[in-house]
Amino acid sequence: MSVTLRETNMKSIANNQLQFHNTNFSYMEMAGQKWLTAAEVGQALEYADDKAIHRIFNRHSDEFTQQMTGVVKMTTPGGMQDMRVFSLRGAHLVAMFARTTKAKEFRRWVLDILDREVAHSPIAKQFTDEELINLSYMWV
Repeated sequence: MSVTLRETNMKSIANNQLQFHNTNFSYMEMAGQKWLTAAEVGQALEYADDKAIHRIFNRHSDEFTQQMTGVVKMTTPGGMQDMRVFSLRGAHLVAMFARTTKAKEFRRWVLDILDREVAHSPIAKQFTDEELINLSYMWV
């Protein structure tokens, strides 16, 4: 069995767009994190609607933290509505419980996005490994 690695389009991230197959995530940023709607996560996982995502969340709500999910008011064609959103970590956890054919690939895709965010973080580039070792020796 051959595995095709899909490149994450970093230009789409710069334009507040993430794409997984035919799902274009129009993510929002809050508290320095990217947040995805339950509806888009459900679409990416190939569920018929976002009710499946809500069922997954409700069954396992004790495993989600406030940094993984929340409810926000969003303007929709039907007016203002409460919408459940997931951080990338939260979306990964949803996919851990999902039983669709896309769940495994979606989990890898989310982890790729998280890895790239960490790699591009100003904190990650603050110190080299050698500088961190020297700082720890100085602290001791």
